[in-house]
Amino acid sequence: MKKQTLILITLLSFLIISCEKDKTPPSGSNKIEIGQTIADSVAYNSSTVSTSVTNLNGNVIKEHGHCWSITENPTVDNNRSQLGQLNQAITFSSKLLNLENQANYYVRCYLALENEMVYGDAIMVSTLKSGVPVVETNPVINITLNSAECQGIVLADSGSAVISKGFCWDIKEDFNLDDCIDYTVNGIGLGEFNAQIYDLTEGATYYVKAYATNERGTDYGSIREFITPLMALPTVTTNDITNISNTFATGGGHVLENGNAAIIARGVCWNTTGAPNLEDNLGFTQDGIGLGSFVSSITALEEHVLCYVSAYATNEFGTAYGEVKSFTPSLIEWVDVLGGSFQMGSNNGSTDEQPIHLVNIDGFKMSKYEITHQQFCVFLNDIACNSDGTYNGTEYIAMHEADCFIEYIDGTFIPKEGKNHNPVAFVTWFGANAFSIWAGGRLPTEAEWEYAAQGGVYAEATTYSGSNIIEDVAWYFTNSDSRTHEVGALVPNELGIYDMSGNVWEWLSDWYGSEYYSISPENNPPGPETGTERLFRGGSWRSGAGYCRVSYRSANLPTYSGDFIGLRVVKLP
Repeated sequence: MKKQTLILITLLSFLIISCEKDKTPPSGSNKIEIGQTIADSVAYNSSTVSTSVTNLNGNVIKEHGHCWSITENPTVDNNRSQLGQLNQAITFSSKLLNLENQANYYVRCYLALENEMVYGDAIMVSTLKSGVPVVETNPVINITLNSAECQGIVLADSGSAVISKGFCWDIKEDFNLDDCIDYTVNGIGLGEFNAQIYDLTEGATYYVKAYATNERGTDYGSIREFITPLMALPTVTTNDITNISNTFATGGGHVLENGNAAIIARGVCWNTTGAPNLEDNLGFTQDGIGLGSFVSSITALEEHVLCYVSAYATNEFGTAYGEVKSFTPSLIEWVDVLGGSFQMGSNNGSTDEQPIHLVNIDGFKMSKYEITHQQFCVFLNDIACNSDGTYNGTEYIAMHEADCFIEYIDGTFIPKEGKNHNPVAFVTWFGANAFSIWAGGRLPTEAEWEYAAQGGVYAEATTYSGSNIIEDVAWYFTNSDSRTHEVGALVPNELGIYDMSGNVWEWLSDWYGSEYYSISPENNPPGPETGTERLFRGGSWRSGAGYCRVSYRSANLPTYSGDFIGLRVVKLP
């Protein structure tokens, strides 16, 4: 009897000791295979963990989940999740709640079998430290004289919602929300934010930092230093002067820098004394605001009087000027004549119009109109021509002729009343040549003249310059009423040039040679090297229709003048 009692006590002691140890998973053919527990996420007061059971081998799991505690090897007697029965291999997760922040927890899975409890390997999970937010200050951008754009980002709320964020700034490096020039409030929560700060002083050094506040307190980002610029004059350049005409031209400029202040006005100003500005000018334009290029119209100019132009740009600091450009308003309106090839001459006229031959012409500019009395008077006055129309012993214009429509009164050449815009006549070749050189050009060659009269690259093979119907384009014997007419009154030719047929003949630079066409060079023929007579072309108000053909040639002594001979000018492009 004593022996049996002793065996029973020993068996009970073994069972008690066995229950105090962790049960190991069943082995052999019914082995349960458990993977490592993984912390999927960790927060300030919670964590999510998961474990994979890869093989149950027929075991019945009554309950499964995870258990945790602040001591090693937690059991179901500590905190645990209860996920119910498990009858297949699965990965299961548990949410561990109500954890302390900045604490270490031990976590492992458990499986409750019919008569035993099986645990996986434990891992340690460390919750995050809670506190003030984490915020960073990004670089300051768009800095102006009195404003700047600040940028920041709240990276973490540290366990408590961000209830305020923004920027504070000062001119000293050590400052906070309670001791700064000013601050902004730019919302709540995590993420990027920005703000414009104002009322800054130009040329000053500032320090700015982002801040973020939660219930634990306020955190600041790193300090960013920036300097507001000083205001200065703008930088502006003056464009070259183009489209120069008798009384107007085209100018403009380019505002390169605004001097750290908005451009509130820009344009050009001009005068005839030099260094024009907004206080000393004959006129100025206002051509918008801001940076960039602008185009200006320079108007109300005095013919053949040297003019000075300067672009300007104005900001709050003041007005700056570009370089000074000078030009002389031209008496002549020019037409571009593109270079090209044409057949010169005709088989329907005189023998000196033959043979028809190919000529190549380089591009040039030609006066749109025949030179007028008004234009020729400017020339005579500028060179101080003698009252009789001679200069250095050479007659330029036959002032003694009763029908000359220029008169000399009180020391000045002026057109007779109503004749300002009629083509000048009674001009000798010497006078026509001198005017052309004075105007910055020369008389046309015969080849240039005929090429332009035909219409250049736009030629349509018309008998007269611009038409086969002479009345459309020419003042000639039948329709002129025995007088010249204002230039440009009829239809222009294909190039936009007027009166190349009729009104007045036009002196050319070439000597006349009746057989020159048979020896003429193909490229830009200049005419014979010598001769007695100078050519003129185009016909006049006195002429019959045949003389107004574009191919008709006529000539006379360079000293000759008449009430039907004038001129037109060309120059290089």
